[in-house]
Amino acid sequence: MVVKSDTKLVTCTIDGQEVTVPAGTYILLAADAAGIELPNLCYQPLLRPWGSCQLCTVEILGPRGGLIQSCATPVRDGMEVSTHSPAVIESRQFVLHMYLIDHALDCPTCDKSGECYLQDNTYLHNVHDSPYLRPKIAQPYRHLRETIDYKWDRCIICSRCTRVCDEMIGVTAITIAGRGLEAEVTTSYGADLRETACTNCGMCIAVCPVGALTDRHFGHHPWELDAVETVCGFCDVGCTLNVEHNRGLVRRVTHLWNRGVNEGYTCERGKWGHEHVQDPLRLRYPLIRESGEYIEVELDEALNTAAEKLKHYQGPAFAALVSPDNTNEENYSLQQFSRAVMGSNNVDRLMTRSQASVEQALVDSFGIAASPAGMQEMRTDSNMVLVVGPDIGVTEPIASYWLFWALRYREVKMVVVRPEHSYMCDRSDHWIPAPAGSEADVLNAMAKIIIAEGLAAPGADMETLRGAVDGIDIDKVAATAGVSTDFLRTCAVLYATGGVGKRDGRTEYPSSTIWHTAASRDSGDAGAIAIAAHNLAVLTGNVGRPGGGVLAGRGNANMQGSFDVGCHPAILPGGELVSDATARDALAEIWRDRWATSLASENGFAPLL
Repeated sequence: MVVKSDTKLVTCTIDGQEVTVPAGTYILLAADAAGIELPNLCYQPLLRPWGSCQLCTVEILGPRGGLIQSCATPVRDGMEVSTHSPAVIESRQFVLHMYLIDHALDCPTCDKSGECYLQDNTYLHNVHDSPYLRPKIAQPYRHLRETIDYKWDRCIICSRCTRVCDEMIGVTAITIAGRGLEAEVTTSYGADLRETACTNCGMCIAVCPVGALTDRHFGHHPWELDAVETVCGFCDVGCTLNVEHNRGLVRRVTHLWNRGVNEGYTCERGKWGHEHVQDPLRLRYPLIRESGEYIEVELDEALNTAAEKLKHYQGPAFAALVSPDNTNEENYSLQQFSRAVMGSNNVDRLMTRSQASVEQALVDSFGIAASPAGMQEMRTDSNMVLVVGPDIGVTEPIASYWLFWALRYREVKMVVVRPEHSYMCDRSDHWIPAPAGSEADVLNAMAKIIIAEGLAAPGADMETLRGAVDGIDIDKVAATAGVSTDFLRTCAVLYATGGVGKRDGRTEYPSSTIWHTAASRDSGDAGAIAIAAHNLAVLTGNVGRPGGGVLAGRGNANMQGSFDVGCHPAILPGGELVSDATARDALAEIWRDRWATSLASENGFAPLL
């Protein structure tokens, strides 16, 4: 049984309105919860308070009151706050006057015009010029890389860009150099960003409140664009994107803060991948092949030709291969067409052997091809994370953001098992550089150590789990992995105890999560890695606990959804078996008005048991 302590609540008054929030909530967020918007320039969701812009200043009323930054001040019980008192307005106007001394007033040509925080706040506070008159200091654009420009005289040194690079992306490709008037955003020794750890995620552009960092591929204004909220299709994280377009062309991707599993953050593919939409190699018209050449035709002609040719292959001679990057609706329709029209269960997804092995491992271990854990739970509840396989910063970049965030803000423990060095290895507590092909042995050795240390969860199937690790030589595995036996034992105990270490007399420990990316492996040991990871989670009782379990990266954007809607030769939509006559009859009844009178009971891919 998992017991969580109750959250303490505090009540304050903001502009005469009572607000009750969890203890520790900053005034800025408490005001937002009450529908009161406070101006700010340096605050960024999920990053630590910074307090450099001074624009979110509010006044605390009472004998111990005064002006204070709302983004960095927690609410106290009984606190009274005024957000628009004369003293507050005067303070904000002074700050804006100071910003405008050197800030370039080139709004008509600035990409940020129309969504610039400084522009909005000067208008809001009736600041149209600066009383501190002197010639403005200006500098030319600096090209940081092929996608990013920097304009010094627009920069307000809020440090949003450097903080997101360090705290969320985890690479520290840019920093603030110099002090006072000479402060600027720069790279190490002024090098091109391509020569640094930069991942080209574009988050520095996204969080910039002004037009200091701009997208070199974008040359429009926001009022010219229409927007569509959608889901990214480049990996299986499923990030929410805001795609902006005009005149039939996608112009850029922007960020919806606090929305979706990504909370508005994106990776390189999410930020710049929209350019594939305009790829000249995309098919734009129906084609028919005649005499070895493709000829453009009308859609009706192409459909009639396809129907005429397909009707000669009804039955087990027909097979359909769906893309695991398609939507659920598209893939459901294709498997329905295959089964109800063509009379064939020969339908499956395009996937690698590693992906197929991981999927089968999930079924063998948990009875269903789905991960028994959630990415958000890993970020908010897990106390220890074991990362196994290819670099998660490449396979599922947003997941790596949440790992870096949890490391910094929740101080979770992390062990990385992978042969190649990555920035996650530097940030983790322990890195086991196991050669490719030996990761499963490392996990099994950790399981054997956990059993020997008496840290197995009560109720675990010890006979089966012991059988899986009996042949493991811990010393040999440690030597192959390039670490000492004691180091491997430390990692195993950290995982089994949720990062706190073994304590005498203690039987319950915090939860741990395993995130493995074995499905992205090119070699054939993905299934073994997955099974070893699943056994480790079951052995320690981490399956079914908040913040525990296994997250198996599947590679493609909709591998999970494709399985769920029935794109499998032996599985019907909803997970029912093709061999189940009752399930077949139920689907046939649902589909009867459209196509089928019955569904095939077997497939040509594999014999059904």
